[in-house]
Amino acid sequence: MAFTGIFDSGLGGLTILKALQEQFPNEEFVYLADNKNLPYGNKSCSQIQDFALKNARFLTSLGECKGLIIACNTASISAHSLLTKLHKIPIIEMVDPTIKELFEETGMPTKVGILATSFTTSSEAYKQKIQKRSPGTKVHQIASPHLVPLIEAGDEKQLQSCLVQYFSMFRDNIEVVILGCTHYSLIKSLIQQLYPRITLIDSPKAVIKEFNHNIAISSNSFPRTTFFCTEHNTLWQTLSDNILGISCSWNVTKI
Repeated sequence: MAFTGIFDSGLGGLTILKALQEQFPNEEFVYLADNKNLPYGNKSCSQIQDFALKNARFLTSLGECKGLIIACNTASISAHSLLTKLHKIPIIEMVDPTIKELFEETGMPTKVGILATSFTTSSEAYKQKIQKRSPGTKVHQIASPHLVPLIEAGDEKQLQSCLVQYFSMFRDNIEVVILGCTHYSLIKSLIQQLYPRITLIDSPKAVIKEFNHNIAISSNSFPRTTFFCTEHNTLWQTLSDNILGISCSWNVTKI
């Protein structure tokens, strides 16, 4: 049966998977978490490209893979163009769809904050693309390298402390913030509780639109989702079950 492959460095991409499962209940998915190399955000571009190539090779080797989703902003920026040259199937990345969502939700914002990994902020991918479309928009980026490990550990107390620290670095009364890492969607409700006046833009809703436009929709009567990770993690069963609302069976694999 044809499936769509999704990969991320860890649990963040499950926010993308969950949104797709809810919108397209007859689709078959294979999810790969490369948690052995987590987090991607503090790695070099060549390292991230190598991880992404191996992830894509693994997923496409499993059978009839009709599309790939790079459910990671860092890997989207560093490896999307490379993967599209190597694989003749639709490949959805995170940055452009999220920027489309920003303008659809807010019009032409005067100020936008970007909360993302060190790699994503240093690449200035979001800033350049936003200002190309809206030159007058001020973009303030904050690198937040501590969030992914804390999210993976499920440490809400430390997360809250970190979020207050990072958001205090935004200037000019930012009213719109892009969550430029799929992991951050897992704490979107916590951020919204702390900063109810800020409009948060993330990837799941945007990716649904891209999936609908670019990947053939299936009508499987009994669709399956298969889960792989590259390193055993005892916390993941509870965390992933809570995110998806189903029991996930993780298969450890070498890629």
